[in-house]
Parts: sequence; C-alpha cells; structure tokens
Amino acid sequence: MKAVHSLILLGTIFVISGAGCAGARNERANHRTSNENSLGTNGAGSKDSGEEMSSKDREDPSKSATLKDPAFPNLKLLGLGWDHNNTICGITSDNKVKCWGGNVNQVATPPPGLENVSMLALSSSNACAVADSTVHCWGGLASPTENLIGVKSLAVGYDAACAIIADGTVHCWGDTQVAKNVPNSGDQFTKISIGSDHACALTTSGLVRCWGANTYQQLAVPSGLSQVIDIVAYYASSCAATSDEIVCWGQKNPAVDSIPDELKDLKQVHMTNQTICAASSIGVKCWGNLSPLEGLDMNAVDPSSFKLASNGACYLKDGKAICGGFMGDYTPSPETLGSIKSVASYWGAIGLLTTNGVFVDGKKIAFTATNIEKIAMGSDFVCALSDGKVECSAQRDDREGFEPILPPDLEKVTDIKAAGHNLCVLSEKQLSCYASKDESALKPPSDLTDVSMFDVAAKHACAVTSGAKVLCWGDIGNPSIDLAAVTGLTTGDNQNCVISDGRVYCWGFSNVTSTLTNQTSPNPNLNVPFNVVEAESVWSVNSTCALTKAKGLVCWGPDEELEILSPPSVSSAEQFGLDKFYSWSIDRDSGRVTLGSGPQWGLVYQGLIPGQ
Repeated sequence: MKAVHSLILLGTIFVISGAGCAGARNERANHRTSNENSLGTNGAGSKDSGEEMSSKDREDPSKSATLKDPAFPNLKLLGLGWDHNNTICGITSDNKVKCWGGNVNQVATPPPGLENVSMLALSSSNACAVADSTVHCWGGLASPTENLIGVKSLAVGYDAACAIIADGTVHCWGDTQVAKNVPNSGDQFTKISIGSDHACALTTSGLVRCWGANTYQQLAVPSGLSQVIDIVAYYASSCAATSDEIVCWGQKNPAVDSIPDELKDLKQVHMTNQTICAASSIGVKCWGNLSPLEGLDMNAVDPSSFKLASNGACYLKDGKAICGGFMGDYTPSPETLGSIKSVASYWGAIGLLTTNGVFVDGKKIAFTATNIEKIAMGSDFVCALSDGKVECSAQRDDREGFEPILPPDLEKVTDIKAAGHNLCVLSEKQLSCYASKDESALKPPSDLTDVSMFDVAAKHACAVTSGAKVLCWGDIGNPSIDLAAVTGLTTGDNQNCVISDGRVYCWGFSNVTSTLTNQTSPNPNLNVPFNVVEAESVWSVNSTCALTKAKGLVCWGPDEELEILSPPSVSSAEQFGLDKFYSWSIDRDSGRVTLGSGPQWGLVYQGLIPGQ
C-alpha cells in the first residue's frame, strides 16, 4: 500500500490518496457506535442497505396524475440550494432553467436568455449553469472569465465554483482557498464537489484529491482509499463512496455512526451537515437526521435524480419534482400551485389562493367551495369567501377547533378580513366579527352601519362608513380629527392609518415595543414622512407602508431591520402586503410571490402564468 503524500501549496494542504483499499473501512469504523438509524424501521425509507430492493418496493402507490402546462415543461434534472435557502431549480425538457423556493441572493432568479442548458449546480447563495456550452453564474458569484470548453462536472460553493472540462483538468473561480489553490497534479478528473472552503475531486483512476482549508482535516483523505465512484464535500466534511462502502473524514458528520458496514451496488453519495444518503441502482438509503425526507415514500424515489439538502430532498417522477421535508411542505412546484391569484398572511404564515386551491405555507387546505374569490388568515385559521358564503379551516391539523364560529345563515358576504382570533365579514354593508369558541370577538359598535371599508387587527378594528366617518373599537379608538374623503384604511399592531385626500394620517399608542429589540420607544409609525402624498394604498402591522403615485412604495416604522421588500414592479395594492415578520410582493409577469424578511426570508413561491 502506498503512503499518503502531503504537498504544501501556498500554505494550503493538498492531500493525495494512495492506491489499495485497506484502511478505508477502518477510518469510518473508528467513529462508529452501536447507534443504528435505519430508514426501514421508521416507515420513512426502504429495506436495510445490505438487502436488495425489488421494483415492486419502489412503486408509487398514489398513482397521482401530473398536471401539465406549457409554462413549465417537464423537468429532466434537479438542483437544490444549501442550508435554509430552500431553492429548487430544474432543467426543463426545452433545456431552460426554472427555479422556485428560497431566493436569497436572487438564486431562484436565473438570468434571462439561458438556452440549451445542460448542467446546473447550486449552493446557499450562488448558482451556475452550462448554457450554450458556456458557464453562466448568478446570485453572489460572477461567471468565469475564461472560456471553459466541454464541461463534464460543475460544483458551486459559498464563494467559489469549479468545473472539470473536456481534457480532465479542474478550473475554479471565486474568492476562497478553493479558487486560489487549484491543484496541478497532472491527474485527469471526472467529478468535483465543494464545501465551505475546500473541494474534493475524483480522478479517472478512482482516487480522491482534496484542497483548500484544512481546519478539520477535511483534506486528510484516508490512506488506501481507492476505487472511488463518487465524492461529496459539505461544510468541512468530505465523503467518498466505493461500490460497497461510504468513507468520511474531516468534521464529523453525526450520520456516520449509523451507516452499516455492508452496502451494495452504490452509485452516488449525498451529504448535508446531519444526513448522509447513498443511491444505488435500485433505491436510496439515508442515515442520521431524516427530517429532510419527511413526506417522501423512499421506496418510490428515483435514485438517479435524487438530490439532498439541509431542509429537504427531491427527486423526479414523470418530469415533476417530488420533494420532502421543508421543501415539500413550503415550496410546492409550480405545477402543484398552479397560477397564483392572491395572497394573505398573518404572523409569519403565508396563504396563497391559486387556480389549484388554497395553500398555507405550501400545504394545500381542503375547502368544499370551488369558486373561491378571496382568503383571509388569522393566527390559527384560514377562511375562504365563495359565492357570498364563508368557510373556515385550521391552518394545521394540530390547530383544529380554533376556527371562528360562524352562523349557519351567514350569506351575501362581499368581503372578509382576519387577524389574531378574529374574522370580520361584510354583508349588505353590515359588519360582523366572529371568533373561536374560546375567544371573544371584536364586536362592532351598535351605531356602525352602511360600511364601505374595514380592517381588523388582533385587538382592535376600524371601519369607514359611506359618509366617510371613521369608527374604531378595541384597544385603539377613533382618530382625534375629522377625516374627509377617506380612500384607504389599515389597522396595525399599535396604530391605525387612513388615507384622506391623498395624505396618510396615523394614530394610536404613542410608545411601542419593538419586536426586534423588546425596548419601548416613541412610535415612529405616527410620524408619517413628508413625501407620502397622493397615496393610493396603505398597510400597517409593526411598520407602515404606503403606495404613492410619485414615490412608489414608501415605508417607515420601528423595525429598521425588517428589510421591507419594495420592488419597483409594485404598482397596485394587489401586488404587495405587509406582515408581522415580512413583506411580500407579487410579480405578475413571472408568477412569483417573494417574501422580504423574517423566518422565511427570500422564500419564493413560483406559480404558472396562464396563456404562456
């Protein structure tokens, strides 16, 4: 067995594995414990890895039909974003790139004009594709300056990307040790993978070469490792697969302890920070944290198209992306969503009314009504307006029973709005508010009649009558001045605002507690900026935004870290919304709904565009 050689390149270790196979299994065995996490025992996976899976095991029992639409041709290759970005991109049957899910650094927004795409790679904040035989990158990474001919393998990391071209050489670009210390060993390479600040590549002779940062010994390829068929780098970890074992080194991945000694017919290895998966010709087997696989029938997974990310996993079936984990719950494919018609949100949850139904955080909500015109969301429920009637459902199974109690004879409803535990409905210009069985509704004043518009917050509400009179009840009362020609109304957490003669007026609590700092300070929502004139629409929750003719979208308020999204494409009230934790906007041309900040920052819901 040859010794392991270490070359020092500009202060970076480049480790070369020797020939032979002895010692590779020992490298992994040194980290093994008695803990086994077999997918076959928890219903999320397949048989033990040492057994073969029959074609019957892999049949999809749902036999669900795939919705076809020319705006989203069948997919033939997938790429997933790292970390919590939840980006899903695919190459379509007409060789273009389509993306949905997280959009940090605009990763889910490929540059226009990409044609004849043959290869695709993503990280948490960068993406690259081979289009018309040229490498194009977007997000936070520039395209390579040199013309790379005949790209055979493509990998993207945090701040670098690498490609193996037709002559087997590696070319990297970017601003990390990966790009600055590309090895010149004379080897020919077939595949490459990039971690946080290191890379590993597979030679034509089945050996592994790694370079870059070596903080956790992620470059220390085990002595004797050979006949490798696949490699993967992730953060400061590295793994390699032979036909019958997975060998890992560097920062320890907890999933290593659960990998059995005997594996068969391996083709690929996949890794995140807590999960390792192996794909064979007949199936996929995973160990460690299995949450990315939740919702997937692992017996039905196509191993050749399987992709793994921190928050989910996907594969292709009949040209459609089937995803599990967060990606399955929160990022349904455009085919699943259909065309997005309108958006509602409350306290970090987002609801979509589409041509295929109602979705809350990506999960479809069952309603008996089919002709739904509008949806409204409270803290635990979502309600739908259809043909003058209202139907409510829990957002999640564990929140059943928190829906507002509606009278059975409620009809001729023309508008609905919700917040907290309250749902308010407008029927024949009369306003009524309802709550769940355990909550008290925000009952409107007895003298409120002839309502033209209204809005509701968790603990207060306001309405405008046909005579332009503003009436408010709950924690915040009526404005202190008479307002004429009221054309807009919003109720925020600590203030109410109206548009009167094109100007925005706000009133409410003079001091507020910022949700970010938990400190009380004067309420900046009450100090409307001087440039808010000719306002057409207004929104308020923690902060306040107004859509104006001259300045477009103008926002102000206590939470300077809200990162309110204000794209120039917002030209109507239906294209924008404000929530406790984020803002959202609809791009009518692309069918995208993008969230601006908060727990789901950058998340994109991509819908189909009718008629294209």
